[in-house]
Amino acid sequence: MLDSPPVQALRTLLKPLGQEIVEDPPVLWKRMPGPHLRVIFPVRGGALEDGSVVAVVTLSSLDPLKTLYAHPMHAGPGVNPLLAHLDGPMAAPKAQNGADGDRATRRMVEHKKALWSRFQQERETLGAAEASRRWRNGYFWALRRLYFCAWCKPCDWGSPFYDVPLPGNETCKWTLPELPAPAIELAPAEEQVTQDILASEIWRVETEYALRGGFHTSARPVILKQMRDGFCYVVFPMRNGAIDGGTLVALAVIHHAPTRKVWHAQCLSAGPEAEILYRAALRPLGLPLPTSPERWATAFETYAQWRRDAWIQFWLDELEHGFVHAGRHWLSAFWTALDKLLEA
Repeated sequence: MLDSPPVQALRTLLKPLGQEIVEDPPVLWKRMPGPHLRVIFPVRGGALEDGSVVAVVTLSSLDPLKTLYAHPMHAGPGVNPLLAHLDGPMAAPKAQNGADGDRATRRMVEHKKALWSRFQQERETLGAAEASRRWRNGYFWALRRLYFCAWCKPCDWGSPFYDVPLPGNETCKWTLPELPAPAIELAPAEEQVTQDILASEIWRVETEYALRGGFHTSARPVILKQMRDGFCYVVFPMRNGAIDGGTLVALAVIHHAPTRKVWHAQCLSAGPEAEILYRAALRPLGLPLPTSPERWATAFETYAQWRRDAWIQFWLDELEHGFVHAGRHWLSAFWTALDKLLEA
């Protein structure tokens, strides 16, 4: 492969830049569907910048033996745009077949964005050399996961961060342990609020909606905040065992104590985006604010920034510690961030 015309052409381009393709060990070596072999070689030398060449990906035919192509792989937050189009005409051969391969590709897109965000921070704190080393290790590990790891067993075949499979990751996704929500004590009046909500038609509709996606809503709230004019904001956790973008994690309800009526209920999901209704300060539906518009705007911006930062950290945790740990860490922080928002 290394002597083939496609690889030699890249060698010629990289040499004046002080970079060379490293033969051993390759980042990845995998037999693909049909008579094909995928090998990814690391590239050594040069400063790590957005767009730098860090590896070369090749595809070879085994019958007859021939390297079909060699393409550069680049540093930065973005992946090859073809990865974003799983059904595109140039998507084959995929890293993995079926749903596992599609999930692995989506993870790879998130991993690369998160790794680059961390690299930019660590370059200031650890120095360019150490930050670059950590980025390469993380990126190459993300590539190996792209080609080998099933969603429900991300680390069983071996992680560079651990010698043994991580606790919880050896189980199937359908039997994951439930991610618990912190319990809160309710006063008698708050118990009445909860009962009013559970008996409402809005509760029935929203919980049935969540159940369509397999999400069960707990009957015990995790947050209950008193607001002005007899309103209160109550958040019920969803029972689930894994977190991903779009996973429903809570049902937020606005209750009016004087009339004992439920005004509104909204499912909250995991991901980097803050809820649109919160960003608009609840005003599009004429809902009451927990505080003044000025304090809410400040609190919401803090919450929105947490959302963005926490989702980057989620994918770093998922890459290096497994999705069970990542989900627990994100969800625990989510309750705190939401509590602070509503406390404003």
